[in-house]
Amino acid sequence: MERLIDEDEKALAEVLFRCAEPLVLRSTCCHAEREVERGCKKRWCPVCAPKISAERINKYALCAQQMRWPLVVTLTQANSIEAEGCLRTLRKNLCKLRRNDPWKNKVRGGLVSLEVTNLKPSDRMRKGLKSLGPAGWHPHAHVLADCPWLSSTAAAPRTSDSKAVSVAKKRAAHWELSAAWAYVQRTEDAVVWVERAWGKALLETLKYCVKTADLLDCAGRVGPILHEMHRIKLVNGFGSMYGIGKKIAAQLEESKPVACCPACKCETQFVPESVLLSDMKKREPKWVLSRAEEAGYQRRKLAEHLEWNNGVDIPF
Repeated sequence: MERLIDEDEKALAEVLFRCAEPLVLRSTCCHAEREVERGCKKRWCPVCAPKISAERINKYALCAQQMRWPLVVTLTQANSIEAEGCLRTLRKNLCKLRRNDPWKNKVRGGLVSLEVTNLKPSDRMRKGLKSLGPAGWHPHAHVLADCPWLSSTAAAPRTSDSKAVSVAKKRAAHWELSAAWAYVQRTEDAVVWVERAWGKALLETLKYCVKTADLLDCAGRVGPILHEMHRIKLVNGFGSMYGIGKKIAAQLEESKPVACCPACKCETQFVPESVLLSDMKKREPKWVLSRAEEAGYQRRKLAEHLEWNNGVDIPF
């Protein structure tokens, strides 16, 4: 928060300041009181980010179970010192990749999650990302795709193939995807990772959007990357999984258990105290006078005015 204030990002700092504040809720039946913590629901908030990740994993768990051949694909982009526009560029390049081979004819659908980390010089050497440029913001995408074999030129490995033949086919498929990703980015080469995932595939795709430690240890400004994350949607479904998020959210809303009031044991809803008071004020009866009642009211008011001023009509 102090860092955002130093960068003159007062709006972002105020969001963090208000997060985790106590909020009084009241039931709509007997106005029983219940105190909870207010949440900002920002993907970069250190308090709300783990909750958002858990909700996403619970939301898209059914989507991952429907995939027959879950494949985790990690697509990296060149590092950038300035964070402005890096995630939007990554998203545009992903759309281009999906319209070209081998992606176009091999992937039925899936989920894509955009992520950004801040790499130090030592991280570039350790993770094999030296070819992506200087240290800085490292945008990349985790894709959970339903695909048996991601290649249009190399044949899929068979059980009868030897280990050397199987490795050669996987390398050819990896090179083809790397060349296709470099083509849409207009670069000489690109770094990609592909692996078959069964158990923790969804957890790897939706783990986080940005690490809090990266925001604290970043040498440059963190305000631009937070604005960048706020403007775009970081988790999307495509192909056969397009729009699956809204459908699953509707199903979860229908199956959501009804809250029970601890005081009267009735099914109820808990709303903020200010909202409840405002709603009660709107429901107060408003008396509407007829024309005759309005004329009588004006005559009585004029008589009281004349009596107060000893019969002298002084305009008021």
